[in-house]
Amino acid sequence: MFTGLVEELGSVIYLRKGQGGAELKIKAQTVLTGTKIGYRISVTGVCLTVTGIGRGELSFFTSLETLNRTNLKFL
Repeated sequence: MFTGLVEELGSVIYLRKGQGGAELKIKAQTVLTGTKIGYRISVTGVCLTVTGIGRGELSFFTSLETLNRTNLKFL
């Protein structure tokens, strides 16, 4: 369960499913400041680890188990 502060509403750029899970890329601005790879961020109520940071976007990896058991499956 996420118990932190909601700082921003991002937009999904894409969700690419693969064999072992899925890569999720989200457009963001506010949370990029100070965010580093390995930080945990709530994405639609699911706490995910940042795996990449680009210009105005964050990347995450989620296992198929997490994808199937959370509302991430509806993205």
